[in-house]
Amino acid sequence: DLNIPVVVITPMPVNGTFPWTHFDVNNNLVWEDGHRCDFNAGLGQLVDAQRKMVADYAVLQKPVYLVDAWQIYKDHPNSDNMYMDIVHPGAYGAEIIAQGWLQVYQSIKNFKR
Repeated sequence: DLNIPVVVITPMPVNGTFPWTHFDVNNNLVWEDGHRCDFNAGLGQLVDAQRKMVADYAVLQKPVYLVDAWQIYKDHPNSDNMYMDIVHPGAYGAEIIAQGWLQVYQSIKNFKR
């Protein structure tokens, strides 16, 4: 047991919905007009599982840390301005996530081995 720090980062929420797609028998991507996908429903389940995993390791006093990009975006008053499109962070969004990483790195530095 080396107590090597592990950092888990949650995805950020998608800022909108995606057109529904599927692959046909020839493996070609087909876009379905009029059908939208709430991608955040699945991402929310992933975020919940990541948070639980990190909390479970914290109970065991293991050095597992969370950068909660999902919560960073949810808590930010101008979260719409943090994206370059509906999925990817722009420069400002990346800066806010980097602040979350910095907090985690500072806590790792203070972790007693």
